[in-house]
Formats: sequence, structure tokens, C-alpha cells
Amino acid sequence: MVRFFLYLFSPFSWLYQFIFWIHQTSIIQREIPDVLTISVGNLTVGGTGKTPFVQYLVRFFNEFHPEYKVTILSRGYKAKYSEAGAILPKNPDPILYGDEPCLHKNKFQNIQVIIGKDRLKSFTDWNEFKDKKHIVILDDGFQHKYIARNLDIVLLDANNPIGNGFTIPLGYLREPLANLKRSDLVIFTKESESNLNFVRKLELKIKKIKYTKPIFHSSFLPESVQSLDVNELHLVTGVGNPSDVLRTMKQVFPGILLKKTYFPDHYDYTIKDIQKILQNTNGHLITTEKDWVKMQCLEGLQELLDHFQKKIIVLGITVSIQNEDSFFTILNDLVSTYESKIDQV
Repeated sequence: MVRFFLYLFSPFSWLYQFIFWIHQTSIIQREIPDVLTISVGNLTVGGTGKTPFVQYLVRFFNEFHPEYKVTILSRGYKAKYSEAGAILPKNPDPILYGDEPCLHKNKFQNIQVIIGKDRLKSFTDWNEFKDKKHIVILDDGFQHKYIARNLDIVLLDANNPIGNGFTIPLGYLREPLANLKRSDLVIFTKESESNLNFVRKLELKIKKIKYTKPIFHSSFLPESVQSLDVNELHLVTGVGNPSDVLRTMKQVFPGILLKKTYFPDHYDYTIKDIQKILQNTNGHLITTEKDWVKMQCLEGLQELLDHFQKKIIVLGITVSIQNEDSFFTILNDLVSTYESKIDQV
């Protein structure tokens, strides 16, 4: 019955696709001069793991190409300075600059994080790295065609890669699956034994659209956490796919009762939110790094935690890619090709 109604209202999805196509074909791409540009994006709305993957790329270039400056260029969703554009200072305010950009800057003080709805203008206005050995990572850049890129990476969530197969407004797809052919490589994220069937089925669909680019598989690994002598934890999060966070928490803390409170993605927490949760739970709170960026700014938070004799545990996530050497080869070849180009200038 649900499928019947989806097909009945499918003209709305086709209308969205037509408007999207008209918009995309009207865009004139422009290069950011004297930089190597990598886009990290997805096909769907919601969280596919862009934040930890962008950080994975930063770690790679910091380790294997430390001579390169790195800039993360983001829209700065819901940030006060998104419209005007801005470069993030040390210890940035997430209300002004956005939660994910602040998380990036807090983790990597040596990189440059620039936000702005018009990313090209923001980069031109705020870039402080003048060296040609400069890598720009477009955060959530697959649909942002205004900027040309040297590598276009698309992430697919292994738990729910394409939803019901329909585009907005009937489904989660931002654009049809066939548009994957515009990318240079695909990476499945959050893989586990429980979702391998999803991945296999989608790989067959990808082959049907004659996608010939590399496909990689990856999983999320929790960063080391302290052992806890508790019976209950309370998950508090406002991310794109909170069920994925809960699943990870259950893996990290087996046998511990996990209660949960979900907020909308990019939620601006208040001290009253935390107080209400603390009044109705017996366990310590646990949250993601993205949520913690905003929570830690709340005035009176520590006093509130002390009053209830509770603490907030922050769980970090890292990315593990299968056939990592092959992925590294792609990135290293990209750098070599870029260096050959700038040597000729």
C-alpha cells in the first residue's frame, strides 16, 4: 500500500528532479586557482558520515603530505555568519560558525576552516594560505557544482543507502542514483555485518547504471573510551541519523542500558534541555563530538552536572577503509598530478 501511494505521488518527485536538473545545468563551474580541490558529498539528505570522513582526509594529508596547507570549505549550515562568510578563529562559537566547522577547527588547529553560502566568494575573501601547495576540501560538495574539483567523492550510508529510491519530497535522495556517474569514486560508510545485504543489493544497482569508477567500503570505529562501572547511560544527540549513533553506542557499551533523547539535526541546545534530561535519568549522559561542540558552550553546564552528580561522556569516531592502500594510491596520484601541473606554470 505504501509503495502504491509513492508511485501515485511520484510526479512530485519528477517535478523536483526537473527543477534540480534545470538548476544544475545552468551552473557555470569555476576553478579555485592554485589549489587542489577535493569534494566530499552524498546523494541523500541526512548523515552519511561526511564529518569523520573529512577529518580522515585531513589526517591523511597532515601525515603524508605535511608540506600542504589544508582548508575545509563549508556552507556553515545554520551558522549566523553563513550568509556573509567567515574564517574560523581559535575556539570558535558554533552559533556564529556552525557545529561541524567548529568541530573541524577544534580538532585541527593547523588548518583553515572557511564558511559561507557562496563558497567561492568566501574563499576569495578569507583565504590566508597563499602557497600553491594547498588542498581545499569541499564539505558536502557533490551538489555544489559552482566549484570545479579534482576529485569528487560520494559517500553512501550502508544502513540506508538510497532510502525508498525516490528523490525529495517522497524520499531521501537529493538526486537520482544514476547521477553517481558524475563522481570519481564511491565509498560505503558505516558498514557492518548487519547491513551487508543492503550494500550488495545497491552495488548491483550501481553496476546496472554502468558505474565504472572505484568503489570502497568503510566502517566507523569508536575512539578509545574509559571503562565505566555503570548500569545505565543516556544518549543525547541531534544528528542526521541518530539510530546509527545508538547502534554504535550499543557496540561500545554492551550490557549497559541505553536510554535516548533525540533532537533535530544541528540542534542548538539550551541549559533547560540538559536539565530536563538529567531530572529524568539515572545514568550519565553520552553524546557525539558534533553535539558536544554546542553543549560545552552552555553557561552553567558544569554546575548543573555537579548538582545531579552526573557527567557527559563524549564518544569520538574514526574511519576505517578496506583496501586502504588503494585509496591512498588514488590520493597520492592526485597530488603527483597536481604537482606536475604547478611545476609547468
